Amino acid sequence: MRNRRYVARRGPMLVLPDNKGTRAFRNIFGLDLANVNALNLLHLAPGGHVGRFVIWTKGAFEQLDAIFGTFTEASAVKKGFVLPAPMLTNTDVTRILQSEEVRRVLKPKKLQPKKASGRRQPTNGIKNRRLRLRLNPYVKKETQAAKSLRNPKNRDARRKAKSERIAKVKKSLTKAQKKNKK
Repeated sequence: MRNRRYVARRGPMLVLPDNKGTRAFRNIFGLDLANVNALNLLHLAPGGHVGRFVIWTKGAFEQLDAIFGTFTEASAVKKGFVLPAPMLTNTDVTRILQSEEVRRVLKPKKLQPKKASGRRQPTNGIKNRRLRLRLNPYVKKETQAAKSLRNPKNRDARRKAKSERIAKVKKSLTKAQKKNKK
């Protein structure tokens, strides 16, 4: 971005039929001069933005048909050049796009499925029993005894079952230690 610190906006542009009289406009700041025989699109629409204020003299405007021709006859200056015919006869594009004929041909709008409000869906099937059963419905359902153990009212039964499991594990560990000593 060297030398881009001060950027001056483009001002109006004056189009003249020839180079006569250009010295009269040289001192006006921001006014650009152009010859009708050497028009440049980069000067007419700087930066690709159409809509620059362009002042045409009467002589320059009369020369346009000779230079570029018309839609029906070719140019006198540029050999074989004919202005391209406009593709649209009706330039109201928004009305065309919203017309019933175009809408009938288009695919219908895809509606996104509604998200369930409230609780978030569980994602881990290893930790979540309901999701695990939904993912694999062929897993055997838990027995009534296991369900009853999970009930908070059966806390004593759970503690007893846990202590029995721990005792069984300790017993198997002591047997293994005795075998290792022999």
